[in-house]
Amino acid sequence: MRNSLKKTRTTASSRLQGIFREWEYPVTFLLILALFLSIYGVSLLNPLYTDWIMGRTDLTQHYLGWLSYRNSRWFWPLGLTDRLSWPYPVSVMFTDSIPLLAVPCKLLRGILPEDFQYFGLWGLACYLLSGCFALRILRRFIPSRAYCVFMSLILVFTPTALQRTYMHSALGAVWLLFAAMDLYFSAPGLSHRQGILRWSLLGVLCAAVHPYLLLMCGIVLTGSCLEILLRRKKLTPAHLSLPGFVGSAALTVWILGGFSGGFENGGDGLGVFSWNLNALLNPMSCSAFLPSLPITGTGQYEGFTYLGAGGILMLLLSLVGVAVSGPLREKMRRRKSALAGLIFVLAVSLPLAVSPSVSFGDRVLFTLPCPEILRNVLGTFRAGGRIGWIFLFLALFASMIALWHFLGPRMALVLAPLLVLLQGVDIAKIPLEKHEWYYGRSDAQLQSPGEAWDAALRSEPEAVILTAPYTELDPDIAQAVSLECLKKGIALNDFYFARPRSPETGDTYLSAVRSPREGVLYLFFPENAPEVFRNDLCLYEANGFFIGSTEPVPGLTTAEPGPEWTVRSYRFGDGLVRGGTEEAGRRILYPGGLSFGPYDALPAGEYLIRAEGENLAGCSFSVGMQGGRRLLEAAEITADEDAWGDGMHPAAEDTEDPASPPKEARVFRVTIPEGADDVEVSVRNEGDSDAVLTLIAFRIFP
Repeated sequence: MRNSLKKTRTTASSRLQGIFREWEYPVTFLLILALFLSIYGVSLLNPLYTDWIMGRTDLTQHYLGWLSYRNSRWFWPLGLTDRLSWPYPVSVMFTDSIPLLAVPCKLLRGILPEDFQYFGLWGLACYLLSGCFALRILRRFIPSRAYCVFMSLILVFTPTALQRTYMHSALGAVWLLFAAMDLYFSAPGLSHRQGILRWSLLGVLCAAVHPYLLLMCGIVLTGSCLEILLRRKKLTPAHLSLPGFVGSAALTVWILGGFSGGFENGGDGLGVFSWNLNALLNPMSCSAFLPSLPITGTGQYEGFTYLGAGGILMLLLSLVGVAVSGPLREKMRRRKSALAGLIFVLAVSLPLAVSPSVSFGDRVLFTLPCPEILRNVLGTFRAGGRIGWIFLFLALFASMIALWHFLGPRMALVLAPLLVLLQGVDIAKIPLEKHEWYYGRSDAQLQSPGEAWDAALRSEPEAVILTAPYTELDPDIAQAVSLECLKKGIALNDFYFARPRSPETGDTYLSAVRSPREGVLYLFFPENAPEVFRNDLCLYEANGFFIGSTEPVPGLTTAEPGPEWTVRSYRFGDGLVRGGTEEAGRRILYPGGLSFGPYDALPAGEYLIRAEGENLAGCSFSVGMQGGRRLLEAAEITADEDAWGDGMHPAAEDTEDPASPPKEARVFRVTIPEGADDVEVSVRNEGDSDAVLTLIAFRIFP
């Protein structure tokens, strides 16, 4: 018994001594904490402080998504909320609200204060965990603790990680990719059971944080399976890590409601957010030393993977070392199975990152074949540029390891702090901007929707219907309305989701207004003005929009929309023209040219359609719906019959003299027998000279 107790004490003592000897971890954590606080400040870490989140676009989306999930009833699957796409439940995964934290926090909602956020602490935790796994990887190859500490700072505070923190909060979890790389390099020292369990746990974590991290870690796992096969020359139980990872991730997504539907893959954006082949060297305006390099489209910011000046110098020196150092090449040959697996990882990642058009700078080199079925599958990960993170971090890890073995301990230790300094000076613009954004600016002040809105909410409606798409509204109004509703547990019919909604769940704008319900408020905006006159609702003006209700709201006086609310105007510039061109808000039709659009959503009723421009007498007009398959009778009316009203001209604001009428106008009266989402006006120039369209506008017939 005494021997057993003595052995236990000895073991505990040795562990404590081991932790004490591994001073690189606490030192790294303290350095990361100091840098974090100098950039972001300490107030963000207060979970009761939420004002800093509002007015931040994506971050606000994440917080409001959590708020809706917290205040909705429980569903099965557990991740569903019925407060953002009423009456359809959707998963909190699609608001990027970090389900890994959202679900346990909802379990504790009974004891949490009303204002509560976990995003500030999450950002710090991501930096600390990244530092932990970066050290674990480096220490496998490098004996110097000091060198590893310096290098870990470069890995943790990459421009990519700094860019994502508190913008795409879930994607700030770079540590998950580091954890996958750590498992890759630790495979020879793990038992089959340990490997399967750890990869399965990683699958759960990735699925509960963000699907792109799930994909990236899955690619690293496939490379690990190849490495084990090459090293052991046969399939082993360790290869069950792959089905374990996929199975645990799929189970997690199911529990979180990710398979519950309601969203489209979003394949239309495939290739827009791709990785440019110059991305590792392209600072995109963040470098103090290097100029920005051209890209093929603004969407390639998703592939932002700049190495930094320190990282580029490390990479160049390591390539020189591989070329001239025989001992370094010999060490690499002894790890040929590991190198083969990493080459496989890069080979799989590259086409996914650049697809389908491979670009270098502002030139598209070639386009990879992408059948429609594959495009639909890849559409789930349309922001393929993010997969370029694998190239970024493997390049940094490889450079750091090769540099140590090439230069030797003394030279490497001298160079390490200089590289950190060079890196910091080069990318200082990013942390300085972050510092100004979070430290130097006051909390965002959302525009108040007004007293009428407050009074309407006191009626405790079941839901609030936005009759225009959420993403098309003024952000201040959209966020203010969302915040007040979600705090009170009132459902919304639309939100800013990570994916476009399917037609079944997305068609709630017009259908909800066509059959108004008691206990529901309807918000009408200038973007969808004609609907404000439908359905005999009680209307109340509220700071730029109208509130509609089937029953009078106590304490409020009804209001009549002014003339500006009777018109929906279609400006030009979307390219829906054949045999013509667009310039300065004008659409010029050559003889025989054809103008399409607008494809507008209108409820049933009688409308006036007014076209303004020049040389319109020689043009023919037609009105259709259902993709042009159904034409509507459009009767032209004369100037004497023109009921547009009180000399009001929709285009007057664009003229040099607002009081002057348009040069030429043609007005048609049309009946829309049923609500349609794609009412189209087509104009064909049948004259011998160019015709000009400056505006097409709808107005409900008085």
